[in-house]
This record gives sequence, C-alpha cells and structure tokens, in this order.
Amino acid sequence: MSNIYVMMGCFGNIDENFVTCTGIENSILKISSSLPNYEEILDYLDKCSLYDSPVTNYNAIKNILLNINNKYLYANKKIWSEKEFYKYRKFVSDHKECGLYLRLILSDLPFIDNTNQMKEKRILIKNTVPKKENQHNSISQHKNIFIRGRGLNMQTTVMDNQEKRYNE
Repeated sequence: MSNIYVMMGCFGNIDENFVTCTGIENSILKISSSLPNYEEILDYLDKCSLYDSPVTNYNAIKNILLNINNKYLYANKKIWSEKEFYKYRKFVSDHKECGLYLRLILSDLPFIDNTNQMKEKRILIKNTVPKKENQHNSISQHKNIFIRGRGLNMQTTVMDNQEKRYNE
C-alpha cells in the first residue's frame, strides 16, 4: 500500500542577483494506515484542499501545522515532538519571503529522509587542461582543488578562457 507524505518547502529567493535561498523541500509527516487517526487526518487534509493543489498561503500553512500538531495523537502523544514542531514553525517563519508551500505526494518508498540533503561531501576537482608552455601563475598549475559543499556528483574542469583571464 502506498503512503502519503506531507511535504513542506519554499520556492527560494533571489534579492538583486543575490541568492538568499535556493529552495528546499522537507517531508514532515508520513500518513499510513497505521496512524490511529488515519481517516480523520485524511479528511482534514481534504478539507484543506491539499488533494487538489499545494497550499501556498502563509497563514493557511501555519494553521494546518498547528491543527495537525494539536488535534491528532500518535500513541497518546502529539504527532510531532516539541522540537520537531519548533523546527517546522521556524522554517515557516524563516522562509516566509521565499514563498512557502505544503503539498502531498504518494509513494511506495519508505519515509523520505531529509538528513541526507545536508551532508557535506568533499569533492576533488582535477585539472584536465594540458599545461601550455610559458604559463605562469595560472589556476591550471594547481593539480587538485578541494571544495566542501552539498553537491552530489559534481565535475569541474578548468576552461581555456578562465585560464587566460588568470594570466592577464
């Protein structure tokens, strides 16, 4: 049986050619038939029109999160811990200017793990441009460049026009 996931994200934000947020989406709730309030939660999400389209109204998103947190229990506790709910509220507050959304996805996959999005990986960039004669102080003289970041399968090569720029 497929599970329904409530996803919360933002569209990102660029302010005068400066990227303040690239946009992100997080899975905040897995809705499966094992939840005690399964039918009630589905009815509530239908009432919020999440089956029709994503919700993008800031106040509606805040109210949906608050209602899910306060109305529905899982094993005699709230669905989200105080820490989780605080993170969701903080995300909504911090990304208000990006444009927020809540949406539903249907998937057979296990719970979508958001923790892998932020793991840094070390990426080795090797010079693939052959060294030219009489070349001094060029970026291509560096054999290995290490970059720390979130990229997954990035490859970078030094281009001839970049090399000329450093030589001028």
